[in-house]
Amino acid sequence: MCEDTDRQWERYGDIKWLMQIIDLRTCLERLGIRMTNVSGEEWEGYCPDHFIYRGVEPSDPKWYLEVSSGKTFCQTEGRGSNLLFTCARLLKKDGKFLKPEDCENSIRFLVGRDCSESEIALFKSRNEIKSLKDKNKERTTVKKTWENDILFGIENGYLSSKCKDFFIQPPDKPRTNIREETLRHFKVFEKTNGTYTNRAVIPIFQNHGLQGFVAVDIIGKKKWLMNHPTLTEKDYKKTLYPSTESGFFKKEVLFGYDECEKNADYIIITEGAREVMKLWQEGFRNSVAILGAYLSDEQFMLLTKLAPKRLVLMFDGDKAGRNISKQVKEKTEELFNVQVVQLPEGIDPKQYCQKQIENAILID
Repeated sequence: MCEDTDRQWERYGDIKWLMQIIDLRTCLERLGIRMTNVSGEEWEGYCPDHFIYRGVEPSDPKWYLEVSSGKTFCQTEGRGSNLLFTCARLLKKDGKFLKPEDCENSIRFLVGRDCSESEIALFKSRNEIKSLKDKNKERTTVKKTWENDILFGIENGYLSSKCKDFFIQPPDKPRTNIREETLRHFKVFEKTNGTYTNRAVIPIFQNHGLQGFVAVDIIGKKKWLMNHPTLTEKDYKKTLYPSTESGFFKKEVLFGYDECEKNADYIIITEGAREVMKLWQEGFRNSVAILGAYLSDEQFMLLTKLAPKRLVLMFDGDKAGRNISKQVKEKTEELFNVQVVQLPEGIDPKQYCQKQIENAILID
């Protein structure tokens, strides 16, 4: 049996774009693949090509599955493919060429639900993520230049009164009342030296690993300009992130992702990290921030992995917030039940108390 030549990437390619949104153990059980070791990056089991497809009783567990990429390898035959091709082959079982629809049916099987055609197209379009592993290798050395510094800051956890006051009452802004215990939970600390001096650093964790940080100015533009006399207003930025050269890409993370439950009744999507912190403080723990004005394909994939029953879009009550809501709704409404919360002009989620948030997200 062989596949169409234009489907070669499905057999041999890195399918990380798909592996990150499936429940791997459940998929293997549903396919009837016998595994003997399901720990670490490389799982070991009996080759399904021999054991299931050909009906040959295996003598040794010599089939390997790389968890992050989905690549497989049979030591007996000295060759491999990937889990998507394996699934398509096991589902078909008629000895004929694989067709595009076989790949699509296999995606539906692995994801565990009836995906729409547009969603499948999106999944397949993310195949360029196959090079992400190589990119990460290139980033590792550079990333260490900020990672160790941030880990040190987290461990020491310094918070001045000035920093705590900023989260309660930002300069020239309405009160937000983000309490110290919330800052401690999210491992916020204050930088007192280097590039991010006079900034509150909010670490970004995803899949229980440090991915980056948000550095928020806590002294205000006027004082910042006084401290930097050679710079102008156009040089000032309220919020800073690690540079892309250091391996950080906002489009690949959702702030608050690790705090969320899978298959929850809802997930609230906001623009910034502080909004998530306030929502969490008020008891709305299933909240994430896109850290900007645009929901990327990578962030969309992360949402599909969380698989909430409803997305609640809660952006600022201004023109920019309405534009973000429109973009996110258009990108997600085919897959999710989407609710747009229209906040009053000039209001953002940080200013809402528990009862106001509760009333807002219950409105149809």
